[in-house]
Amino acid sequence: MRPLCPHVIPTFGKHLGAYFIANNVPGGGALIGTNTLYKAKPDGLTMGILNGTGMTLSELTGQKGVQFEMRQFTYLGRLSTDEEFLFMGAKSPYRTLDALLKARDRETKWVTEGRAGSPYYRVALTCELLKLHKAKILTGYPGSAEANLAIIRGDADGTAGTYSSRQAQVDSGEFIPVLILGKKRSKDFPQVPTIYEVPGLTAEDRKIADFLVGLDQLGRIVACPPKMEREKAIFLREVFKKVCLDPSLLARAKKEKRIIDYATPEEVERMINDVLMAPSEIKKRIEAALKRFE
Repeated sequence: MRPLCPHVIPTFGKHLGAYFIANNVPGGGALIGTNTLYKAKPDGLTMGILNGTGMTLSELTGQKGVQFEMRQFTYLGRLSTDEEFLFMGAKSPYRTLDALLKARDRETKWVTEGRAGSPYYRVALTCELLKLHKAKILTGYPGSAEANLAIIRGDADGTAGTYSSRQAQVDSGEFIPVLILGKKRSKDFPQVPTIYEVPGLTAEDRKIADFLVGLDQLGRIVACPPKMEREKAIFLREVFKKVCLDPSLLARAKKEKRIIDYATPEEVERMINDVLMAPSEIKKRIEAALKRFE
């Protein structure tokens, strides 16, 4: 999402009649930035683009370092969603789904920035569904650039994420999409199978796949700190909707193959609540999958 921010922020400023200062807060797979926003003053002067999937799952699974409650943020709405893939490096010996499935008894290495980011959860749950029980997830990278470099060098096999976030590596041939974490095949990569096409999925596996795919509907959400005055929240929500429907922003997003996918604050709150109210059997399976990588 970061490449689109230089266009979103000026558009927001245009509709709001204000000047924005962008501040990227890295660390912990977006955990530090989310904690920072949660503790900020609810004066309408601070807002953030949150990784809805990763942060909601972090709260659901009780990740260390979580200092926020997703239900308490003041939401302006959802900004975007995107197709999620499992990517393999060009130097990995496992460059197809079949090759991965044949590696179930071998060690595969995956990289993510931190344990709280959505790529970590996607890798962990996908490895669970593929039955890659000897997989290892390497974390602690300062940012996505460093994590990507590990794959490009051949120090790790792959990662998970959106096409837009890995577009440069995919277009250069350094990353290869081998699985789409969705119900439908991608128009851009029709040869890539979906998670539901993995051979041998059980009924319980399909429930996890449904949960994983549903998570991606959270996408990138825009929020302000908790307990904001109602009048300020209403005003900022109206402005944010105008931003998401701005023709120049939509044209730019289309040109750069990024998806502006507006959802109302009420829809965002419902999706977050659905995740946090996940059935106990789903939650236990997720926690068991994550525990393998501790």
